[in-house]
Amino acid sequence: APEDSLMPTQINCPCAILSAYGDTPTATIKKAAEILANRVKSVVIGPGLDTSDSRNAPLLEYVIERAPRLVIDASALSILASNRMTGLLRSRTESGLEPAILTPHIGEFKRFGYDGSIEELEAKAQSFATDNKCILLLKNHKTVINTPDGECYINKGSNSGMAKGGSGDVLAGLIGGFLASGFELEAAAQAGVFIHSLAGQLAAKDLTEMAMLPTDVVDYLPEAYKELGW
Repeated sequence: APEDSLMPTQINCPCAILSAYGDTPTATIKKAAEILANRVKSVVIGPGLDTSDSRNAPLLEYVIERAPRLVIDASALSILASNRMTGLLRSRTESGLEPAILTPHIGEFKRFGYDGSIEELEAKAQSFATDNKCILLLKNHKTVINTPDGECYINKGSNSGMAKGGSGDVLAGLIGGFLASGFELEAAAQAGVFIHSLAGQLAAKDLTEMAMLPTDVVDYLPEAYKELGW
């Protein structure tokens, strides 16, 4: 995280192990190299990134080329689209790395130059996943998981209470955690989407869709795990 945000980040997430950005893109990449070399199993990049910070595009490029398992979300999707870096996604499989998982909502997906009806965008999302050798989760009133080999999985267990800023960050973190714990790629995406959805439904049942917040989804994860017998 940037130097000036380390303390508030630590206050909001006491269990986080933090490292400050470098002053320049080169110094930031050096920091990233040190972190990746420390037996990192998966990386989630995007939530909270400043799209106007010149350090973040080269940081994203570096992570795409080297992270063992990778989830790209939020601002990193915008950086990926605006810098036309999708070719790097294909290069992961060519270099022996697993495909990246991208988690855009409809608006973020449109930043890659797509438009049309929901049905047209869903079809284009599948083509994007196939062409760029990645797993793409298209989030809307339902979540569609598209795989590089043309498979498609649909989760319809959403609610309007989850259509709030920060809900996607929870999902990205879940998937990244499952990847780090050893889940297969598609299983991590499927489990993340389903458990995120289930926790959201449990939160809505108790708190209402109007009042619930993304942090409430996190609070209901234990109940979701219990319901699944985990």
